[in-house]
Amino acid sequence: MALIKCPECSKEVSDKAKTCPHCGYPLTNNEKTNTVLVNGTKYNISNIKKQYDMISEENKQRLYKRASWQYRCCLNPELIKKKTPEFGGDKSFFGGDITHEICKTFNWWEKNDKMHLTYKFFVECVNHGFEYFEFNTDNYPIPIPKQSATSQNVVRCPRCGSTSVTTEEQGYGLFGWIGASQKKNLCQKCGHKWWPGR
Repeated sequence: MALIKCPECSKEVSDKAKTCPHCGYPLTNNEKTNTVLVNGTKYNISNIKKQYDMISEENKQRLYKRASWQYRCCLNPELIKKKTPEFGGDKSFFGGDITHEICKTFNWWEKNDKMHLTYKFFVECVNHGFEYFEFNTDNYPIPIPKQSATSQNVVRCPRCGSTSVTTEEQGYGLFGWIGASQKKNLCQKCGHKWWPGR
């Protein structure tokens, strides 16, 4: 017996229970299969699973590795400049039908800077065997926009990626005014402070 979260009240219940003892929500096997809770909304991902089941085992592994790599490249464009790893499998296979289905279902496209969510979501689907899991888009870092990645003059918060950054004076140093004129960067979005150039 294992404990799972009730999709309705988020309390822990037995995976054998037919209904949640806390709120009465029905917990049939169909509720766990091919469903996902994205930002609090329940979605049926059976079309994505169906597309995934149609490809060979070799291409499933290749697509998983490729999606993981693409997600990392979205977060760190410098990786694109390095040599792309060999993923093996059928060279003509890119898994476009599966990624397109995810983009279409959740409106996560490259044009609205949400493609990184498509790659991460696919990886999580495979990790969970396409059974019920929760996916909160706020839990995944914001990718660095491609146009800003090449610009050396744009200061970004190392924690949240925001460009809303100001500088502030440190104030009094250890020995009175010594070190008082040194400035720190301050992110207006998350409040993170760091020394310039670090």
